[in-house]
Amino acid sequence: TMAANLAYTTFQSSQALEEDARSSLNRIALEKKSQVDSVFDVQFNVSEAVVNEVFTVNLFTGIKETGKVDQKEINKLADYLKKRYDLANGLYENIFFTYKDAVIADGLGGTSVGYVMDHDLESYYYEQLKNPGVNTGNYMYSPITGRPTIPIINSILDKNNQVISAFVIAVDVNKLTQQLLTGSGKNGAHTMILDPNGLVLAADHSDYELKLNFSENKELKSFFNEMGKNKSGSGNFILNGVKYIASYEKHDKYGFYILSYMPVSQ
Repeated sequence: TMAANLAYTTFQSSQALEEDARSSLNRIALEKKSQVDSVFDVQFNVSEAVVNEVFTVNLFTGIKETGKVDQKEINKLADYLKKRYDLANGLYENIFFTYKDAVIADGLGGTSVGYVMDHDLESYYYEQLKNPGVNTGNYMYSPITGRPTIPIINSILDKNNQVISAFVIAVDVNKLTQQLLTGSGKNGAHTMILDPNGLVLAADHSDYELKLNFSENKELKSFFNEMGKNKSGSGNFILNGVKYIASYEKHDKYGFYILSYMPVSQ
């Protein structure tokens, strides 16, 4: 009976340890999720500031009233966007203004100028025309750079509250998720961020970035399917022969998953 008691106690304590690990992983995933929100909150403020700047308001109001585009002024606007783009240190995939559904000035030195907003791909833009105000689009791949982005959109309005020009900050998801991973890996816990299709966008084990796809990996597929059914939860998965315990949170608004995990052996 002594051996039986010992085995039972060991089982009890390993269960308690596992519960502890789960709740600590869950805390990490939630913390990372709120970091995502705070990054976007900062960008919403930037967006509000830009669309309310006297220079940009006067520029677009002038274009609307005269029907003429002063290229010198547009060049000034482009310089301003370029400065904003550079200051963001890679967080922006692009930053641009539209006029009549096409890009009129951007922060990429004109790479996207003339691009006409697509009804399917840029549905967020056509939504904005109906309901102006700061908002975000869904996770998408940029038609200009091919990079994964989440667009933040806002507008300059005329007297009748019709959109004259939309202002878009396209947040570069890779850069966003890399920022979230700094300071990860404490207490042996690791973090990955997955796109809606299971591709690892960022990981503190950088060899997984853009190479590992949970939905295409035999060992990980069923765990990813489980994740797809819930907003948050925990479970186990095996990766490269190692068994891990994990907690995950799905970001409702931006569609990606934040996954915190550690080896069961630990």
